[in-house]
Amino acid sequence: MDNGILAAGAQDIDFMIHGLFSYKIFGHEVWITTSHVCILIIMLILIAFSFIVKHKMKAATEVPGGFQNVVELMVEKLDGVVDGVMGKNAPKLVNYISTIFIFILMSNISGLFGLRRVLHQLLSMERHWRWDLSPFRLSISVR
Repeated sequence: MDNGILAAGAQDIDFMIHGLFSYKIFGHEVWITTSHVCILIIMLILIAFSFIVKHKMKAATEVPGGFQNVVELMVEKLDGVVDGVMGKNAPKLVNYISTIFIFILMSNISGLFGLRRVLHQLLSMERHWRWDLSPFRLSISVR
C-alpha cells in the first residue's frame, strides 16, 4: 500500500488513500490509512465543539449572545430540515440525522481544505519501528 489505492487501468490516478501503518491482529494485516486519521480528527473536532457548546449553554442568558445565537440557529435549521423530511417521525430521529449531517458536512469541508494531503505529508515520513504485543497476538509495524 505504499503507492496508495490506484484505479485498475490508470497508473497516474491517486485518491490520496495511503497506508500509514499496519498491524496484524489474529493473523490478518490491517492498515490504518489517511482516511482513518481524517475521520478521527473530524470526530475529535466535533466532540470538542459539543463540549464547548454544553459548557456555554449552561451559562446561557435570557438574551442570547453571538455564540448562543449561532448554536440556536444551527439547531433550529436542522430541526426544520429533519421535520420537513421525516414528518411525524422527526422527534425520534432529529438527533441521529443531524449528527450524520454535521459529520458529513465537516468531512467534506476538510476535504476542500486538503486535510488528507497534509496528513499524508506529515505522517508518512521515514519511520521504522515495531510494537509486538504477543500475548494479544497483535503486532504493529510503522513504515
